[in-house]
This record gives sequence, structure tokens and C-alpha cells, in this order.
Amino acid sequence: MYARRMTTLNLRHGCETRDSQLWLIFMKDYTWQYLFPSLKRISLETSSVIETMITIAHLPLLESLSVLPESCTRSEEYLVAVLYKALTLAQDLRRFQLSMPGNFTDLEDLKHDRALESLHLILSQYPNGVLSLQHLEDCVRLRSLTLSMSSKSSNSTLWSVPQLSQSFRAQVSRAAGRPSQLTVLTSLTIEGGSWLQTAVATSVSPHLTLEALTLRLVPTQESLDPISMYAAILPNPLSILQSSTFMEHHPTQVAWALSIHILRNPGLKRVSAVWIHSPGAVPISIQPEPLFDDHAPLVQGLSNLNELVSLDITGLFFSSLTVIMDILAIVPHLPQLSSIRLDPILMITSGAQRFVYPDLSVLQLIARSNPKLVDLALPIDFESHPPIPSSRMTHPLRSLCVLHTRPAYGQTSLRPRPPTLSFQQILHIARFLERLFRDVKGARKGGRI
Repeated sequence: MYARRMTTLNLRHGCETRDSQLWLIFMKDYTWQYLFPSLKRISLETSSVIETMITIAHLPLLESLSVLPESCTRSEEYLVAVLYKALTLAQDLRRFQLSMPGNFTDLEDLKHDRALESLHLILSQYPNGVLSLQHLEDCVRLRSLTLSMSSKSSNSTLWSVPQLSQSFRAQVSRAAGRPSQLTVLTSLTIEGGSWLQTAVATSVSPHLTLEALTLRLVPTQESLDPISMYAAILPNPLSILQSSTFMEHHPTQVAWALSIHILRNPGLKRVSAVWIHSPGAVPISIQPEPLFDDHAPLVQGLSNLNELVSLDITGLFFSSLTVIMDILAIVPHLPQLSSIRLDPILMITSGAQRFVYPDLSVLQLIARSNPKLVDLALPIDFESHPPIPSSRMTHPLRSLCVLHTRPAYGQTSLRPRPPTLSFQQILHIARFLERLFRDVKGARKGGRI
């Protein structure tokens, strides 16, 4: 009775026994009869043959399937590949999560599942062969797509991305105008290095449908130490820094990918682009790439997001000194905003340059033009002292985090530097903020991601 009513099955820590062959024979002879006829959801976290066969046998019944094996043995990769090929049986599958092995890069079989609405693929960090993401567009009913990188493999990656030989704006314009079959996709999350971010932006990003976009730049060998990555395969690894190959994977390229997504989807409500790293990380010195020096397409795209509710740009690399001020200039024209966090990193090697940061007067402008804002975090330059507002405002802001200004990328550390303020300066700041945001529980200072 219990087996007939079971709707969810979690298969973990499977083990093979001497009776495994008998079980397989039993399942083979009774494929017409389901062991769990009411089953709708399976989570498979083992490479056991029995558990895998149970999963395959019930695929026609499933609405949700998660395949996240614990290890990465050769036998496990084979079973995952077999299960992936068997998806042609799962005609009613709507939610699918799969950790793909490094030697399995074919996404074409996803087109057989026309009912799929939510897909999460965990990709091998360095898959063998070329991973073509264009096949994801065959999943025309997708509403939510998540692609994330794993670190299960250490082989060389060959992503299918276009050559960036034209000007920045020409590349963005061409990618932004690409047609898409993903006509109902509203949520897109990408977690990985700049290679994956670029591949998705140029070949998978939907058109006019996205409402939520999350880009998480996770440190990989190609984004933190390209010299070491190519040392084993190039006679002169330093040459990669000037080559067109490395240009395709330059850290500032993520901002380029972000621009494409935003320009293609003016109905976005939530945008988050964050680099995940240790606050005390010591980066290598990389020269800014002129191809990605133009942030005008990003600002243009943001200015068209009339329904934008949340904006988070943290730890992304930019070569332009004025990108913070240019983004803040369009914030007053986005009245639906309720949350803003701006904390980018300047991509230069000279310590003499730094971002142009706003002073306290920008808070007064935001208080007047963004009545729905409740959460604000951005760096402030305290060297100038604008006059304290003459009258108090009734703005609903509840959380204010004043971020420390960052050193440039390529210096000794990415850790933000706190300013040195006198007592009079602190008093002036306190009075200024009290006039604008009386509902703030307490302004915070910091700079951690």
C-alpha cells in the first residue's frame, strides 16, 4: 500500500550486493508494471546500478528528476550518460537537475522533452570536446534555466563561443538582436567563469521574456590565473595575454555578457551580477582590454529597465573610471527600484588611478527620485562635504550600507580600504543622513562581497 501511494523517492548511498543481478532481471521482466505507480519525483544521488534502473523504469511517470551523484568515477559517468539518453521516455518531465560528467557534452537529447519547464545543468568545469549550448533552445517551454560550473574535471575547455574580432558595440548589437525560441523563459541563472557567461549570452539568452537574471562569476583557473592554466600547453604562456583566445575570456567580458542580457530583455525586474571571491584575494596583473572598455551599452540597457526592482553589481570588472557615476545617473529614472548595490572593481595596473566615486549629495538625489527604495549599498567619497539638507525627508529607506572604496585590480589585495575620518566629518555625515533617511535603523559601513 505504501509503495502504491509514494510520490517522492530519494535514492542515496546505494551499494551493489550479490543479489543485484537478480534485481535487474526482475526489473527487466516487469517493465510493464511500476514498483511505485504514483511516483512523481525522484532524487538520485548515487551511481548504483539498481537505483539507476529504478529511476529509468519510472521515467514515464515523473514530473521532477534530480541526478546529482556524489563522486565522479568512470562507472558513474556511464550511468549518468545512459540515464540522460533515456530522457526520451520522460514525456511529462517538467523539472530536471543533472550533474553532467566531463566526457558527456551532448545536449541534443533535451529536445525530446517538450514539457520541460525548469532545467538546472551542473557542467563539468573543463568538459572534453565542445559543449554546444544552442540545443537548449529546443526546450521551448522552459521558464527557468540554471547553468552552473563544477570542478570535477581538470581537462582543457573548448567552449563554442564566437570570435570577438569586431568592435565592442558591433558585437553587442549583433548578439542583442539574435532571435530566440525560448519565448517563455523568465528566470536565468549562470554560475561559472567568463567562458560560460559569454557562451550563454551569445547563444542562449532569451529575447523580451526575462524577469530575473543572476550572473555569478565563480573563480576558475581561467579567470584567476590564465598564465598557469596555459603554461602546460604553450611554449610562451605570457603570449596568451595578447592573443585573441584570451581576449574571449578576459575578466571584464562578464560585463559585456551582462550588457547583452539586459539589452535583449527590457522587462527585467531583478538583475544580479556578482563575482564570488575571497575578500583578501591577491589577483594577478592583467592589462585592461580595450575591446571591453566601453560600458555605454550596459548603461543604455539599464536605462530601459523601467520595471527594475533590484540591481546588484558586485565585484564585476570594469576598465572605465566613470562607470559608477554613469550608472547612478540613470537610477533616478528607475522609480520601481527597491534595492541597489553597486560595488565594482577597476581593471587597471596603475595605482595612480581609481574610480570616480559619488559624494553624499548622490544620496539626496536618490531620496528625491526613488520613493520605493528600501535597501541601498554603494561606495561613497567623503573628501567633499556637501551642505546638510535644510529640511527632513520622509523616505522609506531602511537599510544603508556605505561601502569602502576599492583598490584597483592588480594591486596587493582586493580588500576595500576604510577611509580615515575625523570626528567633525563623522558628525557631518550623521547629520546629513538623518535629514534624508529617518527610518534607517543604523547606517553600516563595509565592503565585503
